[in-house]
Amino acid sequence: MKIAISTDVGFVSAHFGRCPSFTIAEIEEEKILKIEEINNPG
Repeated sequence: MKIAISTDVGFVSAHFGRCPSFTIAEIEEEKILKIEEINNPG
């Protein structure tokens, strides 16, 4: 499962559509397998 969190300089951003980046966490069996940060294309 992948979970996207709107972030701003490493902190949760209040607005999903206007955040500067997203942190994507890949989780399997209650363990975090991978964390990556991508820029908001919008």
